[in-house]
Amino acid sequence: MNYRITRKPLIAALATVLGFSATHAGELALGDWGGARTALSDKGIDFTLSYTAEVFGNVSGGLRQGAAFNGLFELGVDFDFEKLAGMKGLTGHVNGFIPSGESFSGHYGGDLGTISNLEFYNSARLFEAWLQQDLLEGKLSIRVGSLALDEEFVVSEYSALFLNASFGADTAMSANMPVPIYAITAPGVRLKLQPTESFYVQAALYDGNPAPGFLGDPSAGVAPSSEANRHGTDWSLRSSEGSLWIVEVGYVVNAPGEKKAEEAGPHAHAHNAESHERSHGSPKKDTCCSPERGLFGSYKLGYAHHTDAFLDYAALSRGALRNKSSNSALYAVVDQELLREARTEDQGLGLFARAMFVPESQNTIAYAVEAGLVYKGLFPGRDEDTIGLGFAHLHISDDFARATDPRLDHEDILELTYSAQVTPWLSIQPDVQYIIHPGASNALSDEWAVGLRATVAF
Repeated sequence: MNYRITRKPLIAALATVLGFSATHAGELALGDWGGARTALSDKGIDFTLSYTAEVFGNVSGGLRQGAAFNGLFELGVDFDFEKLAGMKGLTGHVNGFIPSGESFSGHYGGDLGTISNLEFYNSARLFEAWLQQDLLEGKLSIRVGSLALDEEFVVSEYSALFLNASFGADTAMSANMPVPIYAITAPGVRLKLQPTESFYVQAALYDGNPAPGFLGDPSAGVAPSSEANRHGTDWSLRSSEGSLWIVEVGYVVNAPGEKKAEEAGPHAHAHNAESHERSHGSPKKDTCCSPERGLFGSYKLGYAHHTDAFLDYAALSRGALRNKSSNSALYAVVDQELLREARTEDQGLGLFARAMFVPESQNTIAYAVEAGLVYKGLFPGRDEDTIGLGFAHLHISDDFARATDPRLDHEDILELTYSAQVTPWLSIQPDVQYIIHPGASNALSDEWAVGLRATVAF
């Protein structure tokens, strides 16, 4: 079972889906810490703190019936060094996780996509730790440190709602290559050029394998490694593991508010109307939220290349054990707002679609496709709630199937989920998933899984 298939880290997804940020102390369970939070923010230090708990049960199909609990505690700190030390354009970020629980997919489901995007082994660990320098009035930025690829690349804003890991970091990359995603980052550098609000191009270079003992080595004939990078603090660079580089171009139209392209999305400015209400009383939607704005759209195209050696499954199917010299992936991501309710900034219906293709000869999954619909504020009086229906298709490489198990073909995932914002700092999310061909074969019967997740922002 592959546990590398996952999602955007929790705080980013929480802010995107629920529409608030940690800078609004009144919207957090612990408030303003007696004014300390605001005082620290004024000096350039902002904290994010959250805990997520969930229970998933396998109703039928898969490996066996049963239930599993998962939890995730996250602490993050953001630094504005212009406020702290007068260093214009320099910012920093550090965050860490304490995951707990067990693998639902490993023990009960048997699916490839991974039912829960929280799954990870129990350990306190550092995740991201980086510095970023903005230049040319924000048009150019350089980020250096321990980085997560799925924080900035291959990202769909709408798909962040879903709990199945296939809607997070793309499975055709995470199942085939040792890439830095939740909950293991890698030393790297990212360069981004954004000459206009609508267009950007970004590229990054990462260490080829930040945890060979956990992510595995894709090369043939390599002895197993014990280097699991258990606490996220092993930043060793080994030439034998190669490197991973990625390039992405993006075009964004009609972004809500004034967010930059990398931050803009259908839910990015949900707090605007709320801030207006706190300051001025009842929200004046026709003046607060720019109803004349056109429909939001985000379109991304990218290419990734890994320089390590990868086992050649085409040769293996003929009885030969040899490597391919590298691996690559081509992908496209579309987020498109289809309908926005009158006099609102972000309530309405959106569509997402993503596809990634990799060479069949050195990969287990040849391509992955995800698509879905997301509606924010569907029901009267529940403006901040979001409902979504998503579909994912994971297609096994023919070369891999011939070399290992001819029964392998594909796994399909249907997910229906509803995120209810009970308070500004608490969300409850019931979730239903139907897995066709769990494990990508007919060896297991189709699986029904139901779950409930709760998230508290402190």
